Amino acid sequence: MGGDNDDDNGGGGGAAGGGQLGANARFYTNVGRSLPDELLIEELHERWTGDNEQLERAHGYIQWLFPVFENKGMNWQATKLSKADGAHIRADLSAARRVVASYRLMLDFYGTSGIPHRGPLLACCDQLQEFLE
Repeated sequence: MGGDNDDDNGGGGGAAGGGQLGANARFYTNVGRSLPDELLIEELHERWTGDNEQLERAHGYIQWLFPVFENKGMNWQATKLSKADGAHIRADLSAARRVVASYRLMLDFYGTSGIPHRGPLLACCDQLQEFLE
């Protein structure tokens, strides 16, 4: 993994130039599993939403739900987010809805409810109303 322009995410490249989806885009399109938990994102949302004991006990999921460009965080089995995967997740309505579901899962875990209609997470979304419905 190189500098800021490096699009390698350690998960099979990225979608740039017609390549395969990387690990984060595969996870958010519900075809790739998180590690170490080996869950599809839909399974994680279904099984763990409201299960605060599981969310407190496990920590590897956080880098899968909220991947970053800079590094892998505390989960060595997670991959950094490539620019191509980030673009794919934003462009794929189902994947972007899963980002919102992940956000809601964490809001619930933190003891809050609802989701802001404006703000950094959702301001970038072209189809904001579609996400909230």
